[in-house]
Amino acid sequence: SVKTYLIVAAILGIITAIEVSALSWTHVLDQGSINAALFMLSILKFVLVVMFFMHLKYDNKVLSGILSGGLIFAFGTMMALITLFRTPPSPAVAEVAASAPIVANASAGPALIVSKGCIACHHINSIPEAVGNIGPALDGVGARAASRMDGMGAEDYLRQSIMQPAAFIVPGYQPQMPQLRPTMSDQEYEDLIAYLKTL
Repeated sequence: SVKTYLIVAAILGIITAIEVSALSWTHVLDQGSINAALFMLSILKFVLVVMFFMHLKYDNKVLSGILSGGLIFAFGTMMALITLFRTPPSPAVAEVAASAPIVANASAGPALIVSKGCIACHHINSIPEAVGNIGPALDGVGARAASRMDGMGAEDYLRQSIMQPAAFIVPGYQPQMPQLRPTMSDQEYEDLIAYLKTL
């Protein structure tokens, strides 16, 4: 009935709102917990869509089995890839990495800004692709950083902004910045901080 479709659509809307709000959960939950919640919500949405809007609920049960098998296989593949690429380095590799000092390269900053998706939320005059307005413009952030929090210098503030994005919210903006530090190597992190200090 029309009522059934409206109820399902309302549930999908609520789930989507929860998923979008997950951007502000970083100060409450760790990234792993947020990812797990998003996985489960995505699967729930998938099931609702195929059951009702694609009418699988009313089709032969064999088709449900085929689709479920594909979902399980796809989910398993995705989890295997995540596990593979998150595997920590061997102790020998970690020891070598720890002993080598990191030399920050500010010139690598613009490429990092683009590759990490910062351009979607922030505006930077010197980077043509950086035209976002969800977050504050980063031009001049190197100078403003020193006055953001009492007793905290510019570099400390910049580091905190990436490590704990919800620690200080610029007035007029929402706490929507995701935790980018887990996605960066130590070298990328230092390069980004060095670049932001130049702005």
